[in-house]
Amino acid sequence: MIAILGMLAAVAIPKFVDLREQAHDAAAKSIHGGFASGISILHTEWAVRGGGAVVTNGAGWPVGTSGGAGMTNARCARVWTDVLTDPPSAIAGYNPNTDGWGALGSGTYCIYVYEPDNTPFRIITYNTASGVTDYLAI
Repeated sequence: MIAILGMLAAVAIPKFVDLREQAHDAAAKSIHGGFASGISILHTEWAVRGGGAVVTNGAGWPVGTSGGAGMTNARCARVWTDVLTDPPSAIAGYNPNTDGWGALGSGTYCIYVYEPDNTPFRIITYNTASGVTDYLAI
């Protein structure tokens, strides 16, 4: 009986871990899809109305807050909350081994990093110059 339970556990545990990874990946991809759609919708609003409720750059792409030319961690965290409806929290900056999103800004880019339970990183990038978003799992 114990041998049978041991064999079942040896088969079931790797499957459970793999399902957890798939769930994290699916959640991050879903957030990326919502983020990309939100960026597009806000840009369309800017194009139609000549402005909107969210701060944008001269090309109509969301930039969080008015101010300097470069994206900062705080500005990228603000874009996250401006674009997504009821988003998971994203701290300004990134703390390794933290379960949650971190927002990093550099030049015209926002980089959102998700590292749940020390598993592979999920990254969403956003180029404020072109509006292009991308999703990576590394």
